[in-house]
Amino acid sequence: FISYEEYARVCERSGMATDITTDDWAQQTIPSWRHSVWAGVYDPWTVFSRPRAWYRTLRDIVTLERMHRAFSDGLLTYGMISCTKK
Repeated sequence: FISYEEYARVCERSGMATDITTDDWAQQTIPSWRHSVWAGVYDPWTVFSRPRAWYRTLRDIVTLERMHRAFSDGLLTYGMISCTKK
């Protein structure tokens, strides 16, 4: 794994990109993690149409909640990189 800050430094050292900017979009993406869980609650057709999907659905709910908490606590970041290729 590599952080988005380090990836920006790699791009800068390569000399193949200019105007490199980075930003942490974690705060902007936090609402989407719980929203994706609720989207499945409001439209559970895939779960009911395939009973074996229950395990994966529960696993995904737990994972998305953990990701939501990690972004909220600052443990994870959602990096954005923008640049212009030379």
